[in-house]
Amino acid sequence: EIEDLAGNVNTRSHNAAIQVERIRGNVRAVSNNSAIRVTDVSGDADFETNNGAMRFSGIGGSVRGRTNNGQIELGLVGQGNSGRAVELETHNAAVAVTVPRDFSAEVLFESHHGQLKSDFPAPPPNKKMDDDIRSFRIGGGAAKIHVKTNNGSVKLRAN
Repeated sequence: EIEDLAGNVNTRSHNAAIQVERIRGNVRAVSNNSAIRVTDVSGDADFETNNGAMRFSGIGGSVRGRTNNGQIELGLVGQGNSGRAVELETHNAAVAVTVPRDFSAEVLFESHHGQLKSDFPAPPPNKKMDDDIRSFRIGGGAAKIHVKTNNGSVKLRAN
């Protein structure tokens, strides 16, 4: 467990969960066969795990997360500023992203064998075979949110 730090964090784990809380800086976490849980990070977050879930809340910067066989839950704080980006990718699991109701972003959703449920207005599915690809804007579209799943659905929630 890593908590209450000012500065950047870089951590790795094998068969043990990673928990990071209250970081005033950037975080990079890599895990194999275990979960990653991160709360209250003022900077950017970069995460990878294999066979583990990812749960992030209170993330103030850009986010990049990839997992196999693990669900991703992400809660963003602040506004969708230009240059802020969210890139999430998972195989065999669902993704849930929660943003402030007044968030501003361009959203790109790509799924193979999954569907999108959104609290924000989204176009109908552009289905090609078992793929669902949608692009839409929240507010002014300042930030970028890209979620890609294979065998998993996506929920985009307003907070």
